[in-house]
Amino acid sequence: MSDSVKLLLVDDLPENLLALQALLEAARAEQQCLLDRLEQTQAELQRALKMRDEFMSMVTHELRTPLGVMALEVVLRRSRLDKGDMGWFSRERLQAMIDKDDRQVRSMTRLIEDMLDISRLQHGKLSIRPSRTDLGELARRVVADFEAQYQQVPLRLSTLPGIVGEWDDSRIAQVLVNLLSNALRYGEGKPVSVDVDLTDDGLARLAVTDQGPGIPPDSQQKIFQQFERLGASSQAPGMGLGLYISRQFVEAHGGRITVQSVPGEGACFEVLLPLQPGS
Repeated sequence: MSDSVKLLLVDDLPENLLALQALLEAARAEQQCLLDRLEQTQAELQRALKMRDEFMSMVTHELRTPLGVMALEVVLRRSRLDKGDMGWFSRERLQAMIDKDDRQVRSMTRLIEDMLDISRLQHGKLSIRPSRTDLGELARRVVADFEAQYQQVPLRLSTLPGIVGEWDDSRIAQVLVNLLSNALRYGEGKPVSVDVDLTDDGLARLAVTDQGPGIPPDSQQKIFQQFERLGASSQAPGMGLGLYISRQFVEAHGGRITVQSVPGEGACFEVLLPLQPGS
């Protein structure tokens, strides 16, 4: 090797070392980034596994309750039949049995529908089929069904006539069912109000207001997440899916759902919907 080439290599040595050092630093940074991503993925996996276990536990509990009630009823009725006590099956008692069975079946059906909706949402397969819908009439139907079930709690309905839009009536009805169910569950037996009207900027407004204990400010967004329920309310029936599903349904219509609440003064859940898709 000539002396000039040797001198050139020696002269370039500091720059080569700096370049090598820069490559090593970049490789180290990339490695750290990959490690961070791995840790994040592991944490997400752990959360997903925990959520799955909690979900299965809640499903088991929620199904066991109505099934247990129905199983006891079957044992009681079979016992009366075996004894030939047909007089026990009066018209009033039979009606009460049918009503109780209907409530348990509805409870299990709603749980299964919630599970199916969660699966559809997670796989991006939620379908919305808009059709011409009168929001006031929809609210009247839903409230009438609840009045038949919850005769001990006053339900007050106020509707502005002629609020018609392009919505999937079954999905919006389910939103109202979820909101009313929560209001009755946590409203301490006090009157619940349902209002249908228009906002100043032309959006349809559906609001459900209860007079329960209210919702703390730091929980007012959390309750729209999966499996979220409030403190003491976590012992109440339900899986904490209703508000999450409702938000997805409302947003799929281009609308939004919010809650206004002061602890001790009840809560108002408000759904705002454009009258036309994309408007």
